[in-house]
Amino acid sequence: MTVVKHLAKRLFMLFITLTLLAGCKMAKHLLMLFVTLSLLSGCYKGSLEEDQENGVLRAAERMRASGNAVGAISIYRRALERATPDNDKLPIYINLGDALIENGQLSEARKVFEQALDVDRDDQAKKRLARCYLLAGKPDPVITIYNEIINENDRDADAYSALGVAYDIKGDHKHAQESYRTALGIAPNDTNIQSNLGLSLAFSGNFEEAFQWLAPLGERIGATTKQRHNLAIAYALSGQWNKARTLFAKDLDHQAVEENLHILRGVQLTQPPKGGTQE
Repeated sequence: MTVVKHLAKRLFMLFITLTLLAGCKMAKHLLMLFVTLSLLSGCYKGSLEEDQENGVLRAAERMRASGNAVGAISIYRRALERATPDNDKLPIYINLGDALIENGQLSEARKVFEQALDVDRDDQAKKRLARCYLLAGKPDPVITIYNEIINENDRDADAYSALGVAYDIKGDHKHAQESYRTALGIAPNDTNIQSNLGLSLAFSGNFEEAFQWLAPLGERIGATTKQRHNLAIAYALSGQWNKARTLFAKDLDHQAVEENLHILRGVQLTQPPKGGTQE
């Protein structure tokens, strides 16, 4: 199991929470939902493609793949000390920051991505920095960063989708859904964005349209874990607890399923539900 998949299973939920869990003390830790994890990508290649003969960096990638983020961090730091000129440091900075996130060192990762941006105002470094703020539950700087990216390239569907995630975490589902729809105008077949939109619609109480997006994705053969879980969350929020339980059980053990359902019972929708069915 990769580090990111392990993180997904352990942190099921940090999406859309801070304003949605009424009276819940765990609001800063819950509802990660795989939407946030959809922003976590693998090793950044950049000019590392040219460095693949470098056994040290390849060793770091193998360590990360096996879950040894600490060892990879040490290797990346040594590689940074040796790298010249500065432009060659960018992919090392980004991979170091990713490894720090995998190790739970968000503030350290943020510093590394800021150093990367001092070297090059690269969009990947901006997106990694935004991810740090997102995982820390701070959507406002994420919105600022992605608006900057979009101002420079208004055809970046992933940027619009990530902007939508930030708005959703802030509880601004109207602007979130506008962002997702803009992203789908650029990449209409992107199932990740479709799933994000569907979940946002569910959290705003619009179950009728939410299921139009989520059901075809979550119920199909070959559905991803995120797609199944986003549909399960929508079922739970609409009062269809048995359907939610069945979908969660495809990927989680009984205790995890019941914990997730318990959390979701405390969610307060921002609008009166439309299209829900109580069981």
